[in-house]
Amino acid sequence: MREQQIDFAVKWLQAAKDPDPFLQVGYLAEKGLTQDEIAEACKRTAVGDGSSTIEPPAVEETMREADEGRDELGFKIGDHVKWGAVDEDIPFGTVGTVVGYTEEKVEVQFPTGAWNFSPRELLKVGATLVGNPLGPAHKWHSRRCAELLRRPGVIALLRECGVGTRKELLISGTLLVTIICLHLMLGRALNSFATTASAWSTVLLVLFASATFGAQCAYLVQALNHELGHGAPQVDLPRKGRKVVFLAVFSLGQFASALCHVPWTVYYMGGGHLRHHRFVGSARDVDEDALFVLYQPQFAGFVRRVCWMSVAAVGVPVWMLFSLCFCAFYNWRSNIKELSLVLLDFSLTAIIYYRIGGVGAAYLLLSSLFSMGFLCHPLAGFWILQHLCVGQVQPTTSYNGSRLWNILCLNELLHVEHHDVAGLAWRHLPRLRELAPDLYEPLHAETSMWALVGAWANALGPNGDARFEWDFACRTQWGYTRGAAKVAAEAQNMKAVKLMPTPARSHATVRRRAPGRGNEESQPPDDVVTPLEGSISPATPKGTLLFSSETDSMD
Repeated sequence: MREQQIDFAVKWLQAAKDPDPFLQVGYLAEKGLTQDEIAEACKRTAVGDGSSTIEPPAVEETMREADEGRDELGFKIGDHVKWGAVDEDIPFGTVGTVVGYTEEKVEVQFPTGAWNFSPRELLKVGATLVGNPLGPAHKWHSRRCAELLRRPGVIALLRECGVGTRKELLISGTLLVTIICLHLMLGRALNSFATTASAWSTVLLVLFASATFGAQCAYLVQALNHELGHGAPQVDLPRKGRKVVFLAVFSLGQFASALCHVPWTVYYMGGGHLRHHRFVGSARDVDEDALFVLYQPQFAGFVRRVCWMSVAAVGVPVWMLFSLCFCAFYNWRSNIKELSLVLLDFSLTAIIYYRIGGVGAAYLLLSSLFSMGFLCHPLAGFWILQHLCVGQVQPTTSYNGSRLWNILCLNELLHVEHHDVAGLAWRHLPRLRELAPDLYEPLHAETSMWALVGAWANALGPNGDARFEWDFACRTQWGYTRGAAKVAAEAQNMKAVKLMPTPARSHATVRRRAPGRGNEESQPPDDVVTPLEGSISPATPKGTLLFSSETDSMD
């Protein structure tokens, strides 16, 4: 037995205000004390001043009863709960404490008395999104950002080189115009080449051009839309000036995006990407479901996964449109803007592909596909890398290998740095590691993009890399999935609360008062109806708020 734990238990028992042995034993058991240690503490307390109400021989029985109730009914002694209905004895919002069990009921002590309830009528309270305290990922990054902003060098860097400064916007805009011109010129040149060359030579040249220069141009269109999407709202101008800049940037980005098969401008400037930054790794981050789920195949086999990568590259816009339509079906007012912009983007893409000619259109399309990982192109590393969960402690990953590769990708592969300080322009992200090495050196970073793509292709096999079981931003391992959010929201009586209309009298659930704590049986007044076993009766008085752990859902 551990003497330190016993001394703690003795002091706590002497100071305990609640005489109920269930609560005393349950609390000490939750603190990690063994049955023998609790019995010894009770013995010493009884010998001292008699404060403890637990006789040492009763500890085993009390702990056994508490454990049985915890395992079978889902509640433990000392849990704070709310009842799923209201009446004159238990008004809405009243919090009770679990103090005991029967075979099928949970005994709860409320301020006005103790009653036995079905477990389905009770919800735990005081919980938050019950995940790992490190997360979700956006909070992990927020803590890192707060630490970075305590350093004068980072503040000065952000002030001078912010993504919304006029200089950085001009550099990104100029670079995007250059990419558009070069990309279109090569498409037109290939179209002219096809008029005199053989079919085979044309096919080979188009494949080579699109897998090299074209793929890089398409990737840079995405990266610069990303950069401008962050910078345009932050430009240091009056409100009208910011609107003019945003419209100019949006128009430029939209024209560039029309060269690709993915509506990047809609995502980066329509609000979707800012939501990702705000809620990354939580149940409200939809990026995994709308995009990254395509890069998370749940099957093994090198060839199968390589083929799936090509399917994912082709299917990204289709899946994004499907996800958007699905959301619009349930809430069209919040999604109609993005849906309209997506349709505009697809229309512009069709016009440009038609005007540039068949060979030029094939070049543009293949370039965009390769930039998304078609045929396991190394640019797929960006889509695999971003929010790779490392060791259940790091929800975002950076690439720290070739400096040239990072420059060609506009430092988007420095993804930890980007999420830490999203307001810093891409050209200056490497300086964060120089200014705060203690925050970045301990983190895992990939050093080979080929090795990363290869590990992804071999994942889920007998010797596969466990990182590629795919837990986007550690959302599952940290407990911030939508399922976990739903449970937590129900426990907090949020989103699952329903307002019922004024009814006539209907069936009422009987809740039995616990023996020895008042009346043997109590029934709500005739004008109050309560839910039975998780259901909601259609006859409930106006203004009565009910929740149910099985029938309600969260948005």
